[in-house]
Amino acid sequence: MVQLSKKKKIILLVGAAALIVITLVSMMASRKREKPIMVTTDKAFRKTVTQLVTATGKIQPEVEVKIAPEVSGEIVAIPVKEGQIVHRGDLLLRIKPDVYQAQVSSQQAALSASRASTVRNRAEVDKAEIDYKRAVNLFNKGLLSESDRKGAETSYNMAKAALAASEFDAQRAEGGLRQTNDTLGKTVIFSPVDGTISSLPARVGERVVGTIQFAGTEVMRIANLNAMEARVNVNENDIVNVKIGNVVRINVDA
Repeated sequence: MVQLSKKKKIILLVGAAALIVITLVSMMASRKREKPIMVTTDKAFRKTVTQLVTATGKIQPEVEVKIAPEVSGEIVAIPVKEGQIVHRGDLLLRIKPDVYQAQVSSQQAALSASRASTVRNRAEVDKAEIDYKRAVNLFNKGLLSESDRKGAETSYNMAKAALAASEFDAQRAEGGLRQTNDTLGKTVIFSPVDGTISSLPARVGERVVGTIQFAGTEVMRIANLNAMEARVNVNENDIVNVKIGNVVRINVDA
């Protein structure tokens, strides 16, 4: 009986120790637990969700005209400055006209020579026509040989051909003169529109290159600052959220 009671005591002690260990482990585990998260709940309802799309770009005029000469040469005058308001027809720039004035003088001389040649050839045609008619009359009366009549006819035809050639040369000279006068006129550039000089990179003394077929050297720009537009680059992931009629807020850097 004494031995049995000792065994019971040992079992009780072991059980008590195990219970204490389990209790301590449980207390330590409970201390390591995270604090509960507070959650706020509310009733579900419909409302509009506004999504903001941010993009960068630049503000620029809706209409901006680039001014570039159609002739080449040295700039001798720029009577305007950047930021100045100009109107249609105002003088903007002058290019040195010496070369083009010389071309006009040359074409005028060529035209004068062609016209003088035309007058001379017309007089020769009149004379050759008279000679030919007289030769035909004498030939019909038997007073002139066939060869002389044909000679008069040939001279008459040659005179008419020379007159036609001189008239063609005169027309060509007139066309050349119109072209050179037009080129000379392009050494002076006037404003094609009303607006403000928004850019003026050209300076007096610089040489510009101008052609009719291709754009020449840009000398200035004229913009209508009363109508501006914003051009922005929207990311391809955001573009699906942009629709016509959306409200836009623009912030401009100082």
